[in-house]
Amino acid sequence: MTRRDRSDSHNVLVGAFQQSKIQPPAHFSLTENQQRLFDAVISSRERASWTETDILLAVQLAYQLERLDKAVAEADYSLEKLALKAVLDLYSALSLKSQPSQQRLAIEQNAKRFDDSDSLI
Repeated sequence: MTRRDRSDSHNVLVGAFQQSKIQPPAHFSLTENQQRLFDAVISSRERASWTETDILLAVQLAYQLERLDKAVAEADYSLEKLALKAVLDLYSALSLKSQPSQQRLAIEQNAKRFDDSDSLI
């Protein structure tokens, strides 16, 4: 039979401290995604090695990682639009010569509408 630690013993308190989850300071409110990123950053090191300053930096890193995720998503969308425009331009250039004037006008107007919808730069 093994001996159980008393609930007020040093070993139990240290074990509970090591198992508790590090939370951002109360004056920071994180979105669900930011909290997920914060938890990922915090889990990268041993719990006992985190200082208050490290935790503040982890919060800031979570904020910046979320901003980076959004920027990458927006860049992917812009690249997708740019590729679509290139395909439309190529199609227009290849097919304008063989299309009747009415269809050619419709293709040119569609390409112009796409150009005017918003700027990529």
